[in-house]
Amino acid sequence: AFNAATSYIVKNCISGTYPNYTLNYPSILVSRGSLDQAKNPEFTMGAGKAIIVWSDNSGQGSAKATDIVLALVFNPSKNEAMYIISGLTRSNGDDGAEFIFPTEWIGDTVHFYLGFISADGSSASDSAYLGSEEVTEPIEP
Repeated sequence: AFNAATSYIVKNCISGTYPNYTLNYPSILVSRGSLDQAKNPEFTMGAGKAIIVWSDNSGQGSAKATDIVLALVFNPSKNEAMYIISGLTRSNGDDGAEFIFPTEWIGDTVHFYLGFISADGSSASDSAYLGSEEVTEPIEP
């Protein structure tokens, strides 16, 4: 599995020539497998936070209401990621996955991904790349 993942990354996600390599963020997969992907995934940004939502497509193809959400936000400027891999299922799409960003991330561009893992952990979906946006400063109360 590690070799397959490395091969995919080298072939699809890295551009440029030495020493000026760049990552092709839309091509990166944070999960890969035969489960159905998220339907209508998107994110909305607020001041200092973001919410990823999706449509519940349980019962279509291999999608089950009990599939576990894998939501990830990557900050290349800090080489850090935030993720959610518990507590939410495919059926929670209307509620979404909320991320509160550290103040150190203000002004940085972050990238959003969403995938699913079966409840028993035996399979996963290909993750979806949702796009990127700059983190803005929280509004003071």
